[in-house]
Amino acid sequence: MMAPMVARALPTARQRLLRQRQHGAILQQQDRRELERSGWRTTLDFRENNVRGRDGRLLQVEEIWHAEAERDPIGGRARGVDFIHATADSVD
Repeated sequence: MMAPMVARALPTARQRLLRQRQHGAILQQQDRRELERSGWRTTLDFRENNVRGRDGRLLQVEEIWHAEAERDPIGGRARGVDFIHATADSVD
């Protein structure tokens, strides 16, 4: 005789909120928001480069954070776009 199947209830919104996972550093967005309020458009990308040996084994994972910001010149004093970028091994 088979045991009756019991349907599992979907997690509630509160349970999903409590279960949210965070990986690595916790990003503080205050500086980025301040830049955006002053007219900068920003992007923050995370990239991984998987370095493998000739036999296909994973040897190393290189983590790279890439940040960019751009804005139109203030007051029409110049043509073009102001642009800055930075690359780092960690978000800090």
